[in-house]
Amino acid sequence: MKYSSKIQYAASILSILAISLLCFLALDFIGPAAVALVLLVMVSLLAMRFDIWPVLIAALLSALILNFFFIPPRFTFIFRTIQHNPT
Repeated sequence: MKYSSKIQYAASILSILAISLLCFLALDFIGPAAVALVLLVMVSLLAMRFDIWPVLIAALLSALILNFFFIPPRFTFIFRTIQHNPT
């Protein structure tokens, strides 16, 4: 069944937001690596049902949400790894 484009965009965005909210509430139990996998699975499921553009929007949104809410330092778009730390 082919869904209209408005429904595809709305469902893509809402599903990523809903999964992100659930992961945010469970972050103390699952950690950021598991959140990344959950978001990846959601984008993959969306890709099986929807057209390319709603899925690309969902992938971009999930990457931004992952970086802002889950990767330390949280609530910034900056992430630090061992390679970026000053010596």
